[in-house]
Amino acid sequence: MDVLVFNVENQAQAVKMFSIINDRGLPLRILDKTKSILMLYSTLHLKEKLNNAINARFEKIFDAYDDLLVWKDNLGILGRIDENTVFTQHYYSARKLFPQTWNNRDGADTIFNNLKNRCEELKDNQERLEEFISEYIDDFEKFAVGYSDLIKAVKTKESYHKLFRYLEFTATLYPLIIRLYIQNKLDELLNVLEAVEVRVYKLRGTNPIADIYWLSSYVAEKSPSVDEIKNHLVNFSEKFVNDHVLATYLDGALYSNGAVKYILFEYSRANFDIEMYKKFQVEHIFSKDPNFSTSSYGFSEDYEYEKNRIGNLCLLEQDLNSGIGNLPPINKVSSYLDSIVAETRYLAGEIQKGGFSKENVDSRRREIINFCISRFKLTPQIS
Repeated sequence: MDVLVFNVENQAQAVKMFSIINDRGLPLRILDKTKSILMLYSTLHLKEKLNNAINARFEKIFDAYDDLLVWKDNLGILGRIDENTVFTQHYYSARKLFPQTWNNRDGADTIFNNLKNRCEELKDNQERLEEFISEYIDDFEKFAVGYSDLIKAVKTKESYHKLFRYLEFTATLYPLIIRLYIQNKLDELLNVLEAVEVRVYKLRGTNPIADIYWLSSYVAEKSPSVDEIKNHLVNFSEKFVNDHVLATYLDGALYSNGAVKYILFEYSRANFDIEMYKKFQVEHIFSKDPNFSTSSYGFSEDYEYEKNRIGNLCLLEQDLNSGIGNLPPINKVSSYLDSIVAETRYLAGEIQKGGFSKENVDSRRREIINFCISRFKLTPQIS
């Protein structure tokens, strides 16, 4: 392998050479590019005044990102998070730094160009350029380190454990969650964030971003009270899924919905570790592909819809579920009784009484709906 060495006289020339070479080579990662462009403007227009600060801040940002990847894999959360994720999520919660160009739909490349253009706009005003770069690197470091610290806390803090690993917050909420964690406000808002996740992002099955990214930036800029933030979140959730809409969603066919397993887990008042939780499957009480006549249990021709409603669903361990196939409920009793989930064992007792039918699963559905309206309630803070 041949190595080409460039000898330059000072850091300014090094920064210029670094940018020139990488403009013609393979694309840099977004954090490398960001550090590079900030170093370039500091070197060329601030006489290297912020170079040491940029180096120090980005050393901590890179360390935080590396830690984040380790803990992500250890905990099995955060999906496909990468540098772009951290970079963009910081931007979505940092509107104050980009007052003219901030947009909640911007991707990493656009955000980088916004950063570069902002530096270009300010390059002839050293005081404002220094202020912008300083504020950006300070805020980005705080965000990245806070992100890493939060994910580490998921491992040890019980109140975080279930929400981040069992329920799993959607990525859209992370800019807000991290800002709340940094300001020591997250713990007081976990219940309402859980309700927002279940109602809006899981049950409704959509991903509204505008209100949440606005709130993320508002929290970062103004540091509002917990009560004010709670009211914003309640209003946001009410706009999309109030109690009436929640009941409507819960009344429908939910088998494939991302909230079902968590709802059934909470309804059963189960308390098992994450490894056991992963082994639970959502089981059809009246089978998905029955080998019996469903009409004899009170179902009509709409069984394809009825079978997937939440009253006909329960939690069951994978190894138990695999052995019962498409049997009628009475033939599943022994497997249900072997479950470690008390609610599933109770269900077995109800089936054993005889006459278990559509009427029973309809009643169970209504109970679960009422449970959810209470369990994932939205209560605004009255001031």
